[in-house]
Amino acid sequence: MATPDLTFRAMTPSDAPAVAELARRADPFSWTVKDFLTASKAGNIVTLGFTGDVLVGFYVLRLVLDESELMDIAVDPAYQSRGFGRALLTDAINGCFMSGVGDTSAN
Repeated sequence: MATPDLTFRAMTPSDAPAVAELARRADPFSWTVKDFLTASKAGNIVTLGFTGDVLVGFYVLRLVLDESELMDIAVDPAYQSRGFGRALLTDAINGCFMSGVGDTSAN
């Protein structure tokens, strides 16, 4: 499978409603706008993935000392099965290694 063309950037507070809506489409019991804002304010990494100007997915990563936890990851259902989830996960793992994390877990 070809690697999808994704660009990544950190979530800003103004992105939270769109991210929460994407999360709800992917999982009706997912995080709310408040949850994403709280995670970001707490210092967690909330990264968005775009193809062109379209938000297709995100991940939330918590780094503590030399460990990390993938707290949430989702791809918009309209973009699933195209490699976007793999690209998001790869970016998250690479970010962990660049930050010196030695242990990564997913919940």
